Amino acid sequence: MSYNFDFEGLLPYWDQFAGGVWLTIQLSVAATIAGFVLGTLCAVARTGGSAMLKAVVGAYVDVIRNTPLLVQLFIIYFGIATLGLRIPANVAAIVALVVNIGAYVCEIMRAGIEAVPKAQIEAAECLGLSPAQTYWHVILQPAV
Repeated sequence: MSYNFDFEGLLPYWDQFAGGVWLTIQLSVAATIAGFVLGTLCAVARTGGSAMLKAVVGAYVDVIRNTPLLVQLFIIYFGIATLGLRIPANVAAIVALVVNIGAYVCEIMRAGIEAVPKAQIEAAECLGLSPAQTYWHVILQPAV
């Protein structure tokens, strides 16, 4: 069985397809950068914050990772509209993607942070690094 794909009818619309590709790239880059920042902050909070903060971040990660992205998009776009706030579709897409990516990055970064051996942290303390320097150079950078 062979198929003949005929894209002749789509050629007049190539500029619209190119615009869609460009918009997709813009949304992806913006959401990935913001989601990485959110996920990193959440991972730091989840590994070293207070018990209440750990619980809040843990609930956020569990809820977001256990619901489909399409459901999250609908909730953000249509749910916010039912509250009387109208936001553009692109903003809703970025918000939903940032929230989703942030939850996944949080778990990835948390695993990386917890994988740093205690001996490396002790070595940093012996070298005279401050707690902030230890966290930045010895824990966070290898986790990334």
